Amino acid sequence: MGSWAPDAFGNDDAMDWLSEFEADPEGAVTSALDIGDGQVEADAGAAAIAAAEAVATAFGRSSPEVDEEIIARILPHAEAVREIPDVRDSAITALEEVLGENSELAELWNEADDPAWAAAVADLSDRLE
Repeated sequence: MGSWAPDAFGNDDAMDWLSEFEADPEGAVTSALDIGDGQVEADAGAAAIAAAEAVATAFGRSSPEVDEEIIARILPHAEAVREIPDVRDSAITALEEVLGENSELAELWNEADDPAWAAAVADLSDRLE
């Protein structure tokens, strides 16, 4: 899984997504949050969580668990993120799918028997409200 922590950027897929975000913030957020309602692969789920965290950060609701260096990489693009239509609703919907029964990422974390990940995703969803 390439994961070292349950927070939004505690895995390789999220860090890869962050590089895409810096190059094209609107495109990266929009595509990461558009995961549909079918099977959610682990890499897509990790990208969706990272995008949702970028949205929360853009609205001034970042997690204290996210490294300040990562927040510093997101903040220059906050205005562009806030201008994406319905971005907070899209992020919340994507998180629901990532936590759902058709999510490979949720399955992997459930197998690891670590409730910290689900709690971190639930906290992120709350910060987007």
